[in-house]
Amino acid sequence: MSIMVPSTLKQLKRKEQSGNPVVIAGYGHESTHAGYLSWILDSTKWSGAGKCLELMLQKACSKDGSNSPQSIGPIAQCHCEREVSFGNRRKVDLLVTAKLESGETRKVPLELKTDSAGTKEQFTTMGKYASSEDVYQYPMVFLLGASSVFTDRPWHDKFTPLTVEDLLCGVFGKLPNDTPPFVQHYTEALATELGRKRLAIDCHRHGEQEPQFGYRNKLKMFYILNYARLILERAEIGLWELKDGGYNTVLNLNESDDSWQPCSGVPDMQWYFEFNDKKLCMKVYLGENETKVAPGRALEWIQRRQGEIRDLWGERLPKLAERKPNCTKTWVSVCNWTIDFSTDDSILDGVRTVIGEIGAQGLLGSLART
Repeated sequence: MSIMVPSTLKQLKRKEQSGNPVVIAGYGHESTHAGYLSWILDSTKWSGAGKCLELMLQKACSKDGSNSPQSIGPIAQCHCEREVSFGNRRKVDLLVTAKLESGETRKVPLELKTDSAGTKEQFTTMGKYASSEDVYQYPMVFLLGASSVFTDRPWHDKFTPLTVEDLLCGVFGKLPNDTPPFVQHYTEALATELGRKRLAIDCHRHGEQEPQFGYRNKLKMFYILNYARLILERAEIGLWELKDGGYNTVLNLNESDDSWQPCSGVPDMQWYFEFNDKKLCMKVYLGENETKVAPGRALEWIQRRQGEIRDLWGERLPKLAERKPNCTKTWVSVCNWTIDFSTDDSILDGVRTVIGEIGAQGLLGSLART
């Protein structure tokens, strides 16, 4: 099947406003995907369902490396059920029963995630249940939106992840052009989502409003920060973890000497850097329960650092801001800088400046060395 992924904002807008029924039903709703896939993977709805499942399984096997594609066997027919009980008080989004040409039966659990990641507990429970009987084969999780860029992935234990790119290149792109309309509509919707992912930074840099391009809630910021994560890691500025912070999108500097270091004078407290949306923040972790640092002690340390940073920074860019610290919380912001996302170089320059001046080679490092 020929697939056109929007490569310009004009093409993306045209696709978003074309009246695709998947978009109308709500691409961001997992129930929309469950409905379409329950038809795409059911032989009573069209003759290519078995081939489609074979391609999905082959892609999953090639990604996890645990099975060869030849071990799957030709599928004679398949039937798909929605919301099937799967483990202790759990339901899997789709359960595909595949009858092989050899006469054997296999059941393939599919979990669907658009803009949420799920939990480790959820996937561990379902993974153990899938391992309990030989009939369950090749559990997969489809990452169909912001979930594809999360770096904290709870599903890798048992469920092989397939992204929109995997599905387009490894599955739908290998189907013939004369597929039923519902398959074509779903494929076009996946291609439009891939366009949103690739064009998010362009959308931001051109100052365009996201609803006309189909960006859902914080979706554009997830894709923008994933773009930033890739260029920062390529420039070897640490390893960054992208996750949903609830109120905002979080890109946390994780494996680096410039983050998660003990606070000089209060060693039970740690300082670290992370993006909250487009603001690069310096924060402190006070600990939890009986090991939590006393609010008064934390407040004293934070206020001293705020004054020192203010004196050091002056009127330079990126622009410095600070908030009144609430030391009754576990994670407390000390100050933040608004990073310029207009070019790749401006992102790199802003982050390098802040971390270089404030981090382990700058102010906080000098305090630790005295």
